[in-house]
Amino acid sequence: MGITRLDRDDSGIGLIEIVVSIFLLGLLAISALPLIINGMTTSQRTATLSTASQLVSSELERVRALGAPLACGTVTALAGSAPVVTDTRGVQYQPTVSVGACPGSYPGTIAVSVRVTDASNGDELARAATSVLVEQP
Repeated sequence: MGITRLDRDDSGIGLIEIVVSIFLLGLLAISALPLIINGMTTSQRTATLSTASQLVSSELERVRALGAPLACGTVTALAGSAPVVTDTRGVQYQPTVSVGACPGSYPGTIAVSVRVTDASNGDELARAATSVLVEQP
């Protein structure tokens, strides 16, 4: 009758399993990293475009708030750059209002265009245009 040894010394296997599992988790994390970075970049770009669209809308609302009847000179006085607006993330926006020529006869319409650019690099972020009814010179 031989003596069989029932208990083996497996103390090193737990450490090897832990190292392999950390390696596999690291591979998963590295593969998911580009997806996370892309999502954050897209989120930042969407927030920038949303803010620019709100600025365009507020500038057009400023034109609407002039009331009626409008004079051509009142509308053309809005043309030019508005003050630079900085959001909470530090992005600077430059709204610009462009006004077309006064009509030859009254009542008539004037084209009004609002454009918002990134103040740091000049990229256009949002644009909108409308026509405004003017009833006097």
